[in-house]
Amino acid sequence: MRKSKISLALVGSLLSVTALAGCNEVTASDKGYILTYTNSSGEKINYSADELFGTYYNDSSSLSTVFDKIYKLIVRNSFKAGGEYADKYNDVRQKAQNDVDGDKKTARQNADTNGTSYDEEFNTILSSHDCEDEEELLEYYTYQRESTEFEDGFYEKNTAHLRDSVPTEGDKYDGYLHKKLPYHVRHILVKTEGESSSTNYWNSSITEKDARKLNNVVTLLANKVSFGQIASEYSEDTGSKANYGDLGIMDLDTSYVNPFKLGIYAYENLYNGDATIHAGAAASNLAMNATIKNNYYDAVDYHAESITGDDTGLITTIPYGVFGKLQEYANVTRDENNSTVNDDNSIFYPRNIMFNKYLNRFSLAFITPNDPVAPEVTAFDTVTESTKGGAEVAAYTALPGFKDVTFSKADGTTYTQKVLVSSTNKPILVARAGTSDYQGVHFITIERDALVATENGVSLSEYYTTKYPGQNDYPQDDSGNDKNTYVNFLDQDTKDYKSRAESVESKIKSFDKNLNKYIFKTYLENQTLVIKDDKLKTNLQTWMNKTIEKADRDAALDWEETWENYIHTLEQQKVERRKLVSEACAIGYLSAAKGDAWTKIGGLCNDNKAN
Repeated sequence: MRKSKISLALVGSLLSVTALAGCNEVTASDKGYILTYTNSSGEKINYSADELFGTYYNDSSSLSTVFDKIYKLIVRNSFKAGGEYADKYNDVRQKAQNDVDGDKKTARQNADTNGTSYDEEFNTILSSHDCEDEEELLEYYTYQRESTEFEDGFYEKNTAHLRDSVPTEGDKYDGYLHKKLPYHVRHILVKTEGESSSTNYWNSSITEKDARKLNNVVTLLANKVSFGQIASEYSEDTGSKANYGDLGIMDLDTSYVNPFKLGIYAYENLYNGDATIHAGAAASNLAMNATIKNNYYDAVDYHAESITGDDTGLITTIPYGVFGKLQEYANVTRDENNSTVNDDNSIFYPRNIMFNKYLNRFSLAFITPNDPVAPEVTAFDTVTESTKGGAEVAAYTALPGFKDVTFSKADGTTYTQKVLVSSTNKPILVARAGTSDYQGVHFITIERDALVATENGVSLSEYYTTKYPGQNDYPQDDSGNDKNTYVNFLDQDTKDYKSRAESVESKIKSFDKNLNKYIFKTYLENQTLVIKDDKLKTNLQTWMNKTIEKADRDAALDWEETWENYIHTLEQQKVERRKLVSEACAIGYLSAAKGDAWTKIGGLCNDNKAN
């Protein structure tokens, strides 16, 4: 395919200089200057290109303008006769005309609605696009269409590079997989309708129905019923329920609540702590390692023991027996003497005591095959006991949903612990989360990890293929069988596979907000574009590099701030949870023998209010 070459230089032809009114005049010069100015005294002042346009060599705003003008030139030339997209020009032009016609229709509708004239409304539309008339509006839409078509074409020819590349000495480009660290995740959401706030770190209240729902879901998981089937029947996230809990691709840019999103990135360093299995140069990724690791091990006193029950870490545990207790206590609101406690304060209901201690934590958790252990209580607001629970219970470990999983400690060593896994043997992560729209508990599986280069014979690049089954380039094994990827993860029709492939495309196309600068650089490197003014060329390249670096730096700072906000939540939670009501009170609530001593006025679980 023939490529057209664009050559640019700062020369006198850049200006169309005309005489000004009065005795002062500006003219083009033939003596090495590009402009001569004659003042009212007849004195002539000559300007070189460097003197007149020097600001364009150094000022970032001016360089941005120059970049935009040259980039527009590249795009528009590619649609002219001889350009690589010349065959698409007529289609682009027709779509641009449709855009103009749409604006004219909108202007007529707005005029009828607002009681104004068509001209007023159309001029408002013109002004919004900085256009003077309909002809300029057509050119505006033509360029917008050309630019999209041009960048889509660049993407099609460079998909693998934009997705897979890792910065090297010769090529600084940071591809999607490395830069955005995508995870393929599924979840089951159990909403807790009795809760009203995400800041009730120790005193949330769930309903009888909530308690039973939580037990039902976890019991099914422990018996290794299909995760997707449970999600389709029990999940209360309407968006993913129909897709068997599938949430698609989560990456650094995805707007999930912190306990969910940051919990997954926290899990990463625990479950895949061995850097030797990490993909490419991902181990040097600023956002992942500098922020996650440092914030883990320093800011919140995270350490390997957190998985064994420390209540202050980012990752903790929930004894499986807790869910049986939620079922047992679901409708208990009075003791065996039919008495209420603390003015029938629901925080003292046994189900809420258990929920608050084990599930009302905004740190990620695994479920282990243990029963909770209730120490003797000294006062209802001085609870400091561990949440780990007792020794493993044989009846729980025998359940098919519990498997040994190897974890990595902060010092690089590993240990194995039995935790609840999905029907496909993925560790199940539990995240308590909420927004203004809901409160609830997420049961999460990571179907594909961002830092594992190859899993089950499928590379990360193959997993995030932009092709779908039936296309020639869809990943296959040596026997010609389709590989299991994100695209065919769900058993769907071809149109659905195509939709999932397009969702991967969208992620790759949209992640780089400075893609036009990378395109610009490639045109310079292969000399399709030649800027003959060396100083302008150097300064443009420096400006582009600084713009990209600033965008990366701002993203890293935003990511770090997100972590700091989450850490603040965990620190606040740690302080507030000192007020927890001990689960010993739940046991006493159900015991006639202990009831008088624990729940009556003056009892250890009574705040001295009258019954």
